[in-house]
Amino acid sequence: MRSDWHNKVEEVLFKVTEMIRNDGHQQDISYFKFHKDRYQRMALALEPKDEKKKSVLNIGSHYLHSTLIFQLLGFEVDSMDVDVFWNIDFVDARATHYQVNKIIENDLETLMSLKNIHDKYDIVLFTEILEHITFNPIAFWKKIYDSLKTDGIIYISTPNSLNLANVIRATIKIVTLRGIGTPLNEIFS
Repeated sequence: MRSDWHNKVEEVLFKVTEMIRNDGHQQDISYFKFHKDRYQRMALALEPKDEKKKSVLNIGSHYLHSTLIFQLLGFEVDSMDVDVFWNIDFVDARATHYQVNKIIENDLETLMSLKNIHDKYDIVLFTEILEHITFNPIAFWKKIYDSLKTDGIIYISTPNSLNLANVIRATIKIVTLRGIGTPLNEIFS
């Protein structure tokens, strides 16, 4: 038998799926569909242990999928991303329509947007962006830790290099002697 939380997560995923379909942006729909199982695992893993409203910092909020899910689950969410994503028309419209608390941060190394934030967040979501940390992360993690409440948690997920599409892509690169992993020019871009 499913728990109340599991049922609530399923209900919210359905609502967010419909919201994204109604927006009608194919890349957005495809991205959500590809990551939907990951969103479900994340939401189930972060079930609140008490009734107190939880605050979340979603670093790398991208198309706002996780933000919408956690807002609908009753969390207070601040969404952080680079201005490139905030300037996408449908992301900007979605942020406005759903009253997303947005944080524009173009320099994760310094995280100036968190400069005066201490003990605020119960949860920091750090999903599918670890591979973009191409700098010494010590100062970054210190600021994240400082913004986290004493009993707060950091939820980290990384792209799955073993999914079928990535295995095929890696195999082709190896067979054609183009190496493996992310090309240097992609990292620097």
